[in-house]
Amino acid sequence: MSYLRDLNQKQCQRLLNHWLRRYGLSPLASQTFDCLWNWLTAFEEAAPRLNLTAAKSRSQRVSQILEAIILSEMIDRGPVLDLGSGAGIPGLIGAIYRRELSFTLAEALTERVVFMNKICLQLGLRNCQAVVCHFGKKCPLEEGRFGSLVSRGFGSYRRFLKLGAPYAKQGARFFYLLRPEVEEEQGLSRSSEVVSFRLPDGQLRYLLIYER
Repeated sequence: MSYLRDLNQKQCQRLLNHWLRRYGLSPLASQTFDCLWNWLTAFEEAAPRLNLTAAKSRSQRVSQILEAIILSEMIDRGPVLDLGSGAGIPGLIGAIYRRELSFTLAEALTERVVFMNKICLQLGLRNCQAVVCHFGKKCPLEEGRFGSLVSRGFGSYRRFLKLGAPYAKQGARFFYLLRPEVEEEQGLSRSSEVVSFRLPDGQLRYLLIYER
C-alpha cells in the first residue's frame, strides 16, 4: 500500500486540536498527542502487513483519531471492551486519551494483537491490553465484566450488540461508530441514542449509544 503522508507532525496536531475546539473539547496535551503520533507512525509501517488499508492518508487517519476521542469523551464507566479493534481504533486511542479507564482490545487476528500490545508497552499504557478473541466461537474474556463496550465498523450495530452482550455488566453502555459510507442500519432500537458529527475529511459519522 502506498500511504500518503500528506501532513507532518505539527500539521496533524494543529488539525486535530482545531477540530477538538470546534466540538467544545480541550486541545490535547503534548504528551497525549506525542503518544497518538507514535501510534500513527507505527501504524503506517505495519498497515500493509496487518492488512489494514482503509485510510490512505494521514488526514484520513486524523479523522479516525478524532472520532475515537469523541466516543471516548462519552464513556462514563469501565472497564472498556473494544470489539474487533484492528490496530487500535477506537480502543487504543481511547486508552491514550483516557488513562484513568481500563481498556481491553479484542481482535481475532493474532498479528494485530501482537502489534497493539507492542504499542501499549512502548507507550507505557498500563491501562490497556489486547487479546485474541473470536466472538461467538472461542474467546478468553470474562463474561459480565465490562461497563462499556465500543466498536467501529464491526459489520452491523445488531451484530455488535449480540456478540458483545455476554461480556457486559448490567447497566453497561454500548458505543458504536457507524460509517454510513459502508454500512446501513435500519430499525435501530428505541433504546439507542444517535449522535452525529462531521470529520475533517468531510464524512458524516454516527455514534450509536445503547444502554443495556
